[in-house]
Amino acid sequence: MKKILVGFVVAIAVSVSLAGTALADSATVTGSGDIQKLVANNGDETVVVKIFGPGGKCDIRYVAATLRGTDGVSYKATGGCYPGGQWILGLSKGTKEVACGTDKLTYNSAGGFWRFAVPRNCLRKLTNKVKVSGELIFSPMPGEAGPTRWLRRG
Repeated sequence: MKKILVGFVVAIAVSVSLAGTALADSATVTGSGDIQKLVANNGDETVVVKIFGPGGKCDIRYVAATLRGTDGVSYKATGGCYPGGQWILGLSKGTKEVACGTDKLTYNSAGGFWRFAVPRNCLRKLTNKVKVSGELIFSPMPGEAGPTRWLRRG
């Protein structure tokens, strides 16, 4: 009986500790203009930002998400529409471009949001706690959202 009880307590402790590390801190903030809201998730492996607003075609010319650490260092993930209807994705730290071939920007037409997914290995100088904001520029009604509260890395 004692072995069963000890095993049960160990199993619960392990599952609680795993659940705590797997959950990333997230927040939702209301936007202005063409942005209804922004949802940010500061994951252990990837920072995901969803900007709810119009898009998916070149009538939105620029969408951006800014990730700012507690030390003031910030990264900006951007997507812009260029001649020929081509969307180009960029990531910068301050004024310097960051090479990151695995970051993604997609538009979810069913949910009505832009989704940035930036792997943490592209954000090497970003602190574990971040504030996130977003913007749409050159849309019918340019808008912004954020910043969020400080989000701890999950």
